[in-house]
Amino acid sequence: MAVFQIGKYKTFGWKGTNKWQQKAKGFIIAEDIVAAEEEIKKMDITITLLKPRSYWMLPKKVTQNIKTADMVYIMRQLSTLIKAGIPLVQSLEIISNGADKIRLRGMMLNIRDSVIEGKTFAESLALYPKLFSSLICGLISAGEQSGTLDRIVNEIATFLEHQEYLKNRVKRALYYPITLFSAAILICVGMLLFLVPRFETIYKGFHAKLPAFTQSFVDLSHFVKNRWYIIIIVAVLICYGIMELKKRSPRAQYFISAMSLHIILFGKLIQKAIISRVSMTLAITLSAGIPLIDALERIADVAGNVIYRDALMQTREEVMQGKAFALSLKSTQLFPSIVTQMIEVGEKSGELDHMLTKVAEYYRDQVNTAVEGLTTLIEPLLIITLGLIIGLFVIAMYLPIFNLGMAIK
Repeated sequence: MAVFQIGKYKTFGWKGTNKWQQKAKGFIIAEDIVAAEEEIKKMDITITLLKPRSYWMLPKKVTQNIKTADMVYIMRQLSTLIKAGIPLVQSLEIISNGADKIRLRGMMLNIRDSVIEGKTFAESLALYPKLFSSLICGLISAGEQSGTLDRIVNEIATFLEHQEYLKNRVKRALYYPITLFSAAILICVGMLLFLVPRFETIYKGFHAKLPAFTQSFVDLSHFVKNRWYIIIIVAVLICYGIMELKKRSPRAQYFISAMSLHIILFGKLIQKAIISRVSMTLAITLSAGIPLIDALERIADVAGNVIYRDALMQTREEVMQGKAFALSLKSTQLFPSIVTQMIEVGEKSGELDHMLTKVAEYYRDQVNTAVEGLTTLIEPLLIITLGLIIGLFVIAMYLPIFNLGMAIK
């Protein structure tokens, strides 16, 4: 099997005894087995076994993907180390040594090597675009140029925490209805496959004609039982078609974005989450010293919604023409008056980044309140809906019983 490798670093598994003569084992990444042996000896380990390891031979907790929580952790650590006066290269090495995940450790070492080779920290982070967006790299670059890297890195950690919090809150709001909806589908399928056929067998013995309502459920049961693959194929094709349209068709992207903002109960929640996300991102970008016009261009995609992205780009064009930021934002009609008023105050007082942070925090609290309210409201509605679905099956199956006496006679 191929050795699990991250960049030029390979993974090795080792066993040995420590200085207290206790058995020890672990995993390490190094360029080769000689470098791995040297690193292990630095830990006062007497090596008894050292072998390259493939991905499948490593514990799951070691090979886990890098998550937002990991990114926040390394950014907080990096900010503290740089603020303490420790050079960037050494700080990156310290963080890599403390990382439990092999992927995270390898990434930090590759970034360190890139910095040693002469690249800036921002350029080194850009090697991992899935983890470090162009926005984050731009903020890091601004921090390097202004000599405020420790503060910027700390603010990026705050930004990532804020983004993750909003995402998790929206997920929480959707989790309960999706769970109950999935349960309803499973119950329906179970009844169609097992319950309906049993009742059909019973009623066939009486040679009685079934009511139209009951017969429709019996026909549906036959279709699900005999043509289940058609349902799966159609569902897969629909999902694939929607995903492809979303990728390739601007009209489809606009339609999906518009629909998401007008979903019953959830539309307002999504809007509040977008406003909070955009405000926090813009606040951090401005505090890094990036001009407003450049900042608006960089944060446009952060909205995660085509309509808000276009609105921010429209705002940027108007600001370039000399119009006030608050008025330009107000003309999009996507931001509540409280947002534009606070931004106007921030512009006039010269504390725009501070006011945007306040807006972000306010709408974060609004999202939290909305999620709690939705959970309380949706729970009884979904239980009633689930009860109605089961009730329809019960009525359909027991409706012929009312005619059963006549059939027996």
